[in-house]
Amino acid sequence: MMDKIEHAHFDVNGLSLHVAHTGQGKLGTVLFLHGFPEIWYSWRHQMLAVAGAGFRAIAPDLRGYGLSGQPSIPEDSSWQDLVADLIAILDLLSISKVQNQTRSIGFFPSRNLQLNRNSVLWTQKVHVVAKDFGARPAYDLSLRHPDRVATVATLGVPFLATVTPFISLPEGFYMNRWREPGRAEADFGRFDVRRVVRTIYILFSRSEIPIAEEGQEILDLADSSAPLPPWFTEADLDAYAALYENSGFSFPLHMPYRPVASIPAMVFETLFSSLNLVTRIKRAVFHIYRSLHKLETGGEDPKVEVPAMLVMGEKDYVLKFPGMENYVKSGEVKHFVPDLEIVYVPEGCHFIQEQFPDQVNKLIVGFLKNHPSGNN
Repeated sequence: MMDKIEHAHFDVNGLSLHVAHTGQGKLGTVLFLHGFPEIWYSWRHQMLAVAGAGFRAIAPDLRGYGLSGQPSIPEDSSWQDLVADLIAILDLLSISKVQNQTRSIGFFPSRNLQLNRNSVLWTQKVHVVAKDFGARPAYDLSLRHPDRVATVATLGVPFLATVTPFISLPEGFYMNRWREPGRAEADFGRFDVRRVVRTIYILFSRSEIPIAEEGQEILDLADSSAPLPPWFTEADLDAYAALYENSGFSFPLHMPYRPVASIPAMVFETLFSSLNLVTRIKRAVFHIYRSLHKLETGGEDPKVEVPAMLVMGEKDYVLKFPGMENYVKSGEVKHFVPDLEIVYVPEGCHFIQEQFPDQVNKLIVGFLKNHPSGNN
């Protein structure tokens, strides 16, 4: 079945971005966005399912991941760059006509292609399906470009206007560790790439938040003898390892853990204030997280107007983030996403689309068919 998925590279914002694709798209286009440590391959089951249901599936390796190029100065990349990349990909692929021309444009040319975005006439909106940190650019896309987005479906991560609860987690919390430049690289560098991917899949398929003790690194939390999850094969591991051999881990760790953000001046003012050191650090971290996770559009009270779906595995460790379960299950998230359908999968973990592909495929296809992309 994997031979039905084709591959192309496109020149996008100075980078060569890899896009996997399949399907004819009679019912519209579905854009799949991966998280970390995932790649386009994470959506293999869903791509084939939506293509079989009449949609075109496109799944890029986000900048710096898999077979996509990395910017010359990785530290300068931001969340805004991810959204700009996605818009450029849509400009290249989600078109049926070009103004002032009568010929059709193929969706997936065999060579790199560049078009003038001002010359295209859009006829359909795109459905966006995202996982993990991919939820951030997915929702950003719907807020900044509502005329381009039909629906948003996210797995494992809801819409988050801010993520201030993280400041109450201990220093050994994996995000805290991985945000520190060089810390994860040194941790990962002790092992070969295959072992790193294997350990991350084992750790993050559990229901507990990965938190290291003092003197311990994140990858130390899983014993080398621990088996892979039963739904993740050695062949899957080989596919991931091959792509991370190509990309390395430094840039993939930068996105999402260390992106450039408009960190408020109050961070620096706080660090050098007269408050005691612990308080200064806590408040600075608060402002950094708020800056990193605050959506750039929609102001202090953003509203996602498109139909949305959230699929949460009830054994996903994300639900144990402080306040997260209440935020989702109380319906508070619907303040920001009014037209939101929430689906819980009792045994689902953080990698639910690979763990229960048939169930997730059915949910996604049903959601897409209930919300046709229509015309702009």
